[in-house]
Amino acid sequence: MAGSNPQRARLFRFGPFELDVRAGELRKHGIRLLLREQPLRILLLLLEQPGEIVVRAEIRSRLWPNETVVEFDHGINAAIKKLRAALAESAEKPRYIETVARRGYRFLGEVEVVEAPSSEPQVPTDPDLETDDLEGKPISHYLVLDKLGQGGMGVVFRAKDLKLKRNVALKFLPEEYSAHAQPLERFQQEARAAAALSHPNICTIYEIGEHQRRPFIAMELLEGQTLKDLLAERPLQLDELLELATQIAGALESAHKRGIVHRDVKPANLFVTQRGQAKILDFGLAKLLPERLSTVHGTAVEEAANDSAAAGAQTGPSSPVGTVAYMSPEQVRGEEVDPRSDIFSLGVVLYEMAGGKQAFGGGSSAETMNAILRDDPPELPTSVTRELDRIVRRCLEKMPDRRFQSAAELGMALRSVSAAAAAPVPAQWFSRQARAWIAASMVMATVMGTVAAVLAVMHFREKPPKLPAIQFSIFAPEGVTFGDVRYGGPPLISPDGSQLAFAGIDGRGTNQLWVRPLRSLTARPLPGTDDAMYPFWSPDSRWLAFVADGKLKKISIGGGPPKILARSNLRGGTWAQLDEGEPGTIVFPTEAGDGLQRISAAGGEPVRITMLDSSRNEVLHMQPQFLPDGRHLLFLAVGDGESSVVSIADVRSKPDSKSVQRLNIQGTSRVWWAPPGYLLFLRDHNLIAQVFDTLRFKVSGEPLVIAEHVGNGFNRHTKRLLGVRHGRACLESRVQCRQATRMV
Repeated sequence: MAGSNPQRARLFRFGPFELDVRAGELRKHGIRLLLREQPLRILLLLLEQPGEIVVRAEIRSRLWPNETVVEFDHGINAAIKKLRAALAESAEKPRYIETVARRGYRFLGEVEVVEAPSSEPQVPTDPDLETDDLEGKPISHYLVLDKLGQGGMGVVFRAKDLKLKRNVALKFLPEEYSAHAQPLERFQQEARAAAALSHPNICTIYEIGEHQRRPFIAMELLEGQTLKDLLAERPLQLDELLELATQIAGALESAHKRGIVHRDVKPANLFVTQRGQAKILDFGLAKLLPERLSTVHGTAVEEAANDSAAAGAQTGPSSPVGTVAYMSPEQVRGEEVDPRSDIFSLGVVLYEMAGGKQAFGGGSSAETMNAILRDDPPELPTSVTRELDRIVRRCLEKMPDRRFQSAAELGMALRSVSAAAAAPVPAQWFSRQARAWIAASMVMATVMGTVAAVLAVMHFREKPPKLPAIQFSIFAPEGVTFGDVRYGGPPLISPDGSQLAFAGIDGRGTNQLWVRPLRSLTARPLPGTDDAMYPFWSPDSRWLAFVADGKLKKISIGGGPPKILARSNLRGGTWAQLDEGEPGTIVFPTEAGDGLQRISAAGGEPVRITMLDSSRNEVLHMQPQFLPDGRHLLFLAVGDGESSVVSIADVRSKPDSKSVQRLNIQGTSRVWWAPPGYLLFLRDHNLIAQVFDTLRFKVSGEPLVIAEHVGNGFNRHTKRLLGVRHGRACLESRVQCRQATRMV
């Protein structure tokens, strides 16, 4: 061995065996033995130091840089066992590999090293080797400038795109790994999964290429540091923490909607730019959910699915994937994962951001995994707000069903905490002018006042600036009068803000729905909507649902006949669409003496979700409205004598009166949720706001009157509240002109 250079070695020979470094093969008498990557790499490490003890820590760092466990089946013990099986030996009777108790392993016997001729290209055996020589060299249409760093599966350089004249980051798969199928598949999977996504908080992939048989990814060059490095430097302020966490949740929401689960969310894979923008990196362990394979075609996602399927065939169902300290319980158990696994991992990151230490510790990977499965993390410092602590705890629930069910729901909770970071102030801080400014404003045939600003007053100790009102008129089409809103329903602005829908009565007395683009002065009727009552929009603004002839129907605003969905004699409903491209779910009342039902917007059998509570003399559940999580509903439970109580139900719960949660808000005729965390309701012709916790579903603080003389119907003294959207209350007053042909 004297004078040999293992970095240049091509073959290691011992007994009847030889290890071909370049080919990544172990052969016996010239016949290739089937052996996976990890046992081969352990063997190479032992052969480079024959007779010397190789400690387990050195093996672990070689197999899993940055403590990223790619396959648990290829843990050190499992890899040694497979290696011994290939060498036809056992731990009790070793011929080549000796176990040194509590330390590591040692190679026994003579080793012949055959070095590669100097004319042959040299093969590095470590990711650090022979990568700096790329600096200053052209790679395709890029000029490599300098090395930025490296991780477990890649070396990253700063480079200049000579075509587009911009700086990029080039990530190369180390040449040592390029000879093996599994790391190559993981590297390609990272590129394809990330390329399938377009989001401001996900690092952009420009190109996938290859240089001298070494794959590379050209990606967005980020200036800043990883969250891991940032946390090592200083603690985060609450507003900074919430802003970064909200951005990360939004990025995960985008990935999950495309069916991609990251599976390795950790501070080292989260980048913070110099402008404070969060970016998710490294989709090398990402997995495409099986249920999305049939809905996503013709994109990079389809290719990522193939990579994911191939990886799944190799790892099997019992192979945990991820970084140990940030794994979810289901990852530790080697089970199939869904987006809620990423939510747990983000919860671990949030804990570290808030508390300055990891949630689950241990002296070894096994101890850390055991803590993830069985232990609750220590209490966060008392400086962490209770609201943030609740969010973190909910993310870290062991059972996926008890966590936030989507990244969108988590993001909404984080925004709610961010908006409520300042303490509320007593009602005496409000001047009469501050309370009434919204009541002076009216919108769209309505007069729109910015309720969000009034709600914000609840967090300020100074009088807010007076905001200008916006007011304009809408005229009914020629020969048409606006319908009675008590029956046909109020005018409705579409969720995307581009359309106005309203009920209109023509010269023949026919009441039907009309749609008018807000950028146009021309409205058009929707045939087939005769006698339509209380329409409501689909979340994508492409459909209107309504009740007519005792049936719940929907109609495309682009044209076509209406489609009957279910039987219903009562007005109103709500429509939620959790995933882009899906029809969503409609919740609606059926008839007096009954509860609420839900139905797929594509049609099908209705499913009951609430039952009347006879102990409360309830006679009707009405006016449902989805909360932002898309799972819970606000509605009014109306009792005998027309008294009503604001209530909440889970659309997935069984129809049991005990599953309905009643709030301490009674005697109201309408209720709305308003961001970032308020309930607005009508009582005694006043519009009232009260703080609402969307995690515990409880109201707190004193109710505040924010507009007066507001009602459900019209008279000369009141305005009608049409609804609340994006923190704005829409109120309507009418001018009796040419038989109700103008709204102001």
